[in-house]
Amino acid sequence: MVTHLLSCDWGTSSFRLRLVKIPERVVVDEIREPAGVRAIIATLPEEMRHSAAAREQAYSTFFAEKVELVLQKNSLSLPLPVVISGMASSTVGWKELPYAKTPFPIDGAGLVSREFTLRIKRGDLLVFLISGVATANDICRGEEMEIIGLMSLPEWQRYASDCTVILPGTHSKHMKVQSASLIDLRTFMTGELFETLSTRSILAASVEWPPPEFNPDQNSTDRNAFISGIQEAARMGLAASLFRTRTRSVLQAESPRSNTFFLDGLLVGAELSGLATTTERAPILLAASKKFAASYRIACQTLGFADRLRVIPPEQIELSSVFAHVHFFERFHFQP
Repeated sequence: MVTHLLSCDWGTSSFRLRLVKIPERVVVDEIREPAGVRAIIATLPEEMRHSAAAREQAYSTFFAEKVELVLQKNSLSLPLPVVISGMASSTVGWKELPYAKTPFPIDGAGLVSREFTLRIKRGDLLVFLISGVATANDICRGEEMEIIGLMSLPEWQRYASDCTVILPGTHSKHMKVQSASLIDLRTFMTGELFETLSTRSILAASVEWPPPEFNPDQNSTDRNAFISGIQEAARMGLAASLFRTRTRSVLQAESPRSNTFFLDGLLVGAELSGLATTTERAPILLAASKKFAASYRIACQTLGFADRLRVIPPEQIELSSVFAHVHFFERFHFQP
């Protein structure tokens, strides 16, 4: 009987491989590295980066090494199933898979996946690679698994009839769920814009990078600067507000720290402004890691729709892909 599973969330900039006890859904070991698909591609000579065979070899070698470490540390033997989601199924990933389409049932019935065997020193691994989801105008890889995982938990299942789930990050996602299906999604390049503007634009001279930690309950000055940014974006729009980051520095002598939180507020406020102006009254589920939870909660309050907000605990978000991978394997591939 299969008792363990390897759960892999392979993103653009991060790699997480977790050994999971299937019945309890408990993580017993983990490898976490900044070795996302971008880093794997970077290991190849430039002339080989467009070669599917070269990419497959790079991914296979890297992944086999990490699996061997987990098996050796935990004295496990094969067979051991592996479920991988995220950017590993993209055009620059391990093996490209087509997107699943919306409406996409959040029980995972519409997932597009590919099963293959990976030879490692100890034998053969059975790998299930899972693709992402596409609407007519947008795409995601990995976030759909977070939705599946979160909505498999009893306390969030009741929102599957109608809600919007916000997943903050480098590319934040707003995902509309109705009748237990993902029906629409929208991507906001909030995190990437924050980094780009802070490091490669004229605003770089007025802010700090990397940004200082945001502790709004301990530092009211940081909180007020962030709220000022949210309000400015709501009043003037993003394009007309961005240069205020510089004029605050030149004309008001605001510190780089204050301007950093002001710029963050501008970008988060612009992302969420549509939720403030819509007539939609369905609940909003904030699925934010600890890094983003406070800022997005404050933004929702400032923009006036905190009454619709339901905050998912960061520890559940951290394990949402694990829950989804176990759910996928048990429902579609597990044979006692």
